[in-house]
Amino acid sequence: TECWYPPGHGDIYGSFYNSGLLDNLIAEGKEYIFVSNIDNLGATVDLYILNHLMNPPNGKRCEFVMEVTNKTRADVKTLDGGLNVIQLETAVGAAIKSFENSLGINVPRSRFLPVKTTSDLLLVMSNLYSLNAGSLTMSEKREFPTVPLVKLGSSFTKVQDYLRRFESIPDMLELDHLTVSGDVTFGKNVSLKGTVIIIANHGDRIDIPAGAVLENKIVSGNLRILDH
Repeated sequence: TECWYPPGHGDIYGSFYNSGLLDNLIAEGKEYIFVSNIDNLGATVDLYILNHLMNPPNGKRCEFVMEVTNKTRADVKTLDGGLNVIQLETAVGAAIKSFENSLGINVPRSRFLPVKTTSDLLLVMSNLYSLNAGSLTMSEKREFPTVPLVKLGSSFTKVQDYLRRFESIPDMLELDHLTVSGDVTFGKNVSLKGTVIIIANHGDRIDIPAGAVLENKIVSGNLRILDH
């Protein structure tokens, strides 16, 4: 299955046409459509971009505007063996060549918040973000606007396991990098700051106690908190 991949979100154009939805919207007098990946929680209609579409400075309307953002290390996907790969797919943005007066707009990373893994989910569930008027925005208490790099191991892959391993989502306002591997659980009100690496080797278990503050720490071996 590692070599199999879906056709990509470029399929939206064919589906849009074949389903009859395109004809229906045109009949209703619709002129513009906003398209985004379903897993991008940062995707909202930006009224400044919409206004630029409808009232361009040069008087010539754009038929197609694509938002682009700078890549980060988190955007490199790898296979389980650690092999870097290049994914081939049809992309919705590739249609930019088919429209007149097209435009690309470099937008801040805050408008691109894909949730594809539990590592991504941890970020958006944390106090790094708040929901304001339907938009996820980074907390003003975060000193730097960059997103921490989070890598949760295979024990966190399934959502039910991920939720079971966090009694509450840690404070991550001052986190730069988090790597967790093995049988690890987090108690309530844990704070993670700087670079934190937690590694439980095979057969070991690490329970981060409630209220713990880990700042630039490497935790390994066996640490178990027992109920009594």
